[in-house]
Amino acid sequence: MNKKETAVQKVATDKLGMSVGDKGLMITTLTEMKEFTEIITNSGVCPKGYIGKPNDALVAILLGQELGLPPIQSLQCIAVVNGSPSLWGDAVPGLVIGSGLEEWSKAEQIGQKTSDGKYPDSFGFKYTSKRIGNPESHSITFTVADARKAGLWGKSGTWSQYPTRMLKYRARTFCYRDLYPDVLKGIHTVEEMRDVKDADYEVIDDRSRTDQVAGIVAPEQKAIAETSEVPPPVDRLEETEPEPSTQKQTSAIYAQCSKEYNIKQDKALKLASDLVKRELDTMKDLTKNEASWVIDNLNHRDTIEGHLIEINREKTSGQGQLKI
Repeated sequence: MNKKETAVQKVATDKLGMSVGDKGLMITTLTEMKEFTEIITNSGVCPKGYIGKPNDALVAILLGQELGLPPIQSLQCIAVVNGSPSLWGDAVPGLVIGSGLEEWSKAEQIGQKTSDGKYPDSFGFKYTSKRIGNPESHSITFTVADARKAGLWGKSGTWSQYPTRMLKYRARTFCYRDLYPDVLKGIHTVEEMRDVKDADYEVIDDRSRTDQVAGIVAPEQKAIAETSEVPPPVDRLEETEPEPSTQKQTSAIYAQCSKEYNIKQDKALKLASDLVKRELDTMKDLTKNEASWVIDNLNHRDTIEGHLIEINREKTSGQGQLKI
């Protein structure tokens, strides 16, 4: 148990009188849980995504209980991405190993990088796991070609900064989801959910429940479906009529860059330009969606670490050191 977890447990024990067992805090009632989340989300040891959000923390803890995670670990391992509770990648093997259902597992690198350090499409990872009681093991392979097909390869963030690790993570996650659905309960990882693209249209199914279950489509609906073109999904930053960013958003970006990363305004503008992949003259040039995208990335240090390192290199010696 680390110092942060110990401090959180001490707060709960002192103020709520909760007991601490082998797996951390013992919260037995919804009232205790509500009181606990109110205290934790207003403390200095709360994960950033839950600060000031006791209801989100409550849902995360409830979900964690279904997965077998203690309250503190639930807040550390579960994040809300694109409106969906998700698990950090390292929590997935932790849950599988902790379930006692895995006999063994191994990761194998497929192919080699070229002499100039580039990744051929055949490069990737094969992840294999053997579940106790199953006669055979299960393997999943994920390569650069698969990442390209999914629109992930070269994507800004972790796919650009840690491509080898991301290939391995994706193979491992898919393998575990196939083999241990009873352990993971259909929950996706944070890394996966960050790669989900939002659609700019809504599909409305007005068939009866009976028809939906049976998969029956009325003749007139089938004719429309065969002749209509469905708009393709678009990236979250694409807008037909972009709204300008608000003063509150631009102020939040500057404030977070200064407080969390020790970046002055000119470097904050450079960081925002890198994240939205276009040159900005001022922070006001951001659209509303782009500003939200930048703020979301600033809340996840791992996705912008490469940009921070580059900005740090550009700083003069008189500007001090950058926090990364």
